Amino acid sequence: MKTTFQIGTRSSHLALIQAESARNMLLDKFSGLKWNLTPLSSPGDRDKDADLISAPDDFFTRDLDEALLEGIIDCAVHSAKDLPDELPEGIDWCWLPGGADPRDVLICRQQLAGQASCSQEPVLLQDEDTRSRVREACPTTLKGEPKVIGVSSERRVAYAKERFPDAVLKPLRGTIEERLAQLDSGEFDCILMAAAALQRLGLEERIREWIPLDAMPIPDGQGRLALTFRAGDERFIRLRAFFVKPVVFVSAGTSAGLCTQAGVAALRRAEVCLYDALLDDALLNELPIGAQKIFVGKRSGKHSREQSEICDMLIRFARQGKRVVRLKGGDAGLYGRLAEEIDGLDALEIPHRVIPGVSSLSAATTGTGLLLTRRGTADRMQVISGHPGEVPGETLAVFMGIQSLGKTVARLLDEGKPPELPVSVVFNAGRDDQQIVSGALSNIVSKIGPTDAPGLVLVGETANEKFLYRSPGALRGRRIWLTCSAAVQERAAQAVLDFGGVPVQQPLIELVPEKLPAIGNCDWLIVTSPSAVRCLMTQIDDLRALPKILCCGTGTAKALAAFRIQADAMPEGKFNTAGVLAAAQKHIPTDARILRVRSDRAGEMLSENLREIFAQVEDAVVCRNQVVKTQIPACDVVFFASVSAVESFDEQFGIAALEGKGVAVIGAMDAAALQQRGVENITAPQRATVDDAVEALALACVNKELTS
Repeated sequence: MKTTFQIGTRSSHLALIQAESARNMLLDKFSGLKWNLTPLSSPGDRDKDADLISAPDDFFTRDLDEALLEGIIDCAVHSAKDLPDELPEGIDWCWLPGGADPRDVLICRQQLAGQASCSQEPVLLQDEDTRSRVREACPTTLKGEPKVIGVSSERRVAYAKERFPDAVLKPLRGTIEERLAQLDSGEFDCILMAAAALQRLGLEERIREWIPLDAMPIPDGQGRLALTFRAGDERFIRLRAFFVKPVVFVSAGTSAGLCTQAGVAALRRAEVCLYDALLDDALLNELPIGAQKIFVGKRSGKHSREQSEICDMLIRFARQGKRVVRLKGGDAGLYGRLAEEIDGLDALEIPHRVIPGVSSLSAATTGTGLLLTRRGTADRMQVISGHPGEVPGETLAVFMGIQSLGKTVARLLDEGKPPELPVSVVFNAGRDDQQIVSGALSNIVSKIGPTDAPGLVLVGETANEKFLYRSPGALRGRRIWLTCSAAVQERAAQAVLDFGGVPVQQPLIELVPEKLPAIGNCDWLIVTSPSAVRCLMTQIDDLRALPKILCCGTGTAKALAAFRIQADAMPEGKFNTAGVLAAAQKHIPTDARILRVRSDRAGEMLSENLREIFAQVEDAVVCRNQVVKTQIPACDVVFFASVSAVESFDEQFGIAALEGKGVAVIGAMDAAALQQRGVENITAPQRATVDDAVEALALACVNKELTS
């Protein structure tokens, strides 16, 4: 398989810098692949006189698009805002992670600029309090009203007209350096420009005013980079799977109280929510502040959006790497057009997952007493639509049908059903160990074989295995056994879902809290794991009594944040003993009284190292690891987040039970414990956090496919 790729880019200084940063990121992430830059031109580079306001949509992308389609390059890097709404047929795309400040800025000739530059640290202005602080810290710094202003878009024209009604507005063209040269030569008094361009070129000192997001809207993708590639190129589709998050379809139920916990959890992490005409809009309150809400509902034939437009929006937001939730009423699998929207994602191999919901059928029957089945009264039911489709058909669902499957098949064949009619049997529906066996009336009994397991039998064209949800995410639907304690289970499971895997939440250890020593006499707490946070907080009655806290990393910081506590210090580099020691020396006075809290398996080495620097260090065990007896679940990868879990696995099953399975760890100590037991081919992250560990596993899966 090809392992060297040509990255197309425009030839301007800024474009080359942007492409080089993308190249470095790709080199870092995808080991074994090589990336070369191929500078090309574009109409926008050659024509420096045309007004950008009236320029065609592909003014800065046309030549790169043509080179891509002709096979001269394998992909191209663009400023995301330069991509037209409609790319040429045959080109696919995604945004790359990271980005610069999305705001616009004002740049002035020296005689108009104030003494103080308003180049405070870049921030995303997502709430009014932040915007107010920036306005106070960043007032207008102009000494006088500019007479001539350079603008290059309609939104900048509108802003300049309102802000400087007496100024003359002139078109602004050229590279960033050429625009600044025009400004400095006296052609303009001020120009408006994207902050991201100046940041990437190291020219932030030229900024004289940051324009708040509520003062001037920004184009979609400003500050971000986009990658284009040929549609259907499996190498780049797999690569994209690492950068995008699955679109989550949440069936909202018939009221906010009937939405599942999994559905609410997805809403609380969403960045974009496309929602139907819900019976209870209270669910929208679960969305984070700043999340984009888009109404796409239908009522009595009145559509706020065409179905094709809804599908296009799901695809566009997913390509941008955003967390997208499609919120649908009831259970979307019943007359909810779920299949149409999933088919659009599947066509481009964009990952997704579906969270079922409580349908109006369940609410109106089980919820009222009008039960669909009742012993001695009715043992079957029929569900039909009041708006039958063009192609009539039905699906037969047989509950508790495994023992009588042979008789059911014989009856259906006697009734004239074709032997090739699809059948699927779902065992343990909705559980971690769910299993689906598909076949036809002619062979489903032999495929199932003798079993006592409970299962639901589905018969009909909709039961064809081709309709089963696929997972084109980075983890490809792999089942990841999370052996970690309850303190990090939820976070680990969410990380696995984000990369298109199936979390199997079955801990091998549990933490039992130990009595906490008095903390009133200490100046600093050092907390080195989310588990220690959890056990610590069970014994704190008054959060105001807590001293300053140094935590070991982002996972521990987020565990504290769940209790509305912000850590006072954290390592800046690796989250290991050396990193904690460096952070302690930087933030904690040598005469401070320090209490380090840990689990019984964490060891005293950190405390001993601290005592070499600080005069008063107490070491306290706040939780003890206890083995959880269990069985090995069906899984593809075993994830260890502690040495205790490794020891528990070895004690219960023997380390040989890992044969044939992938192995991932959170840190070096877990890896060392496995290596001492003869385990090789361990996936480990550079930083010891749950998120980094799962990301490293996802990256390893993608790299294996790209280089094999």
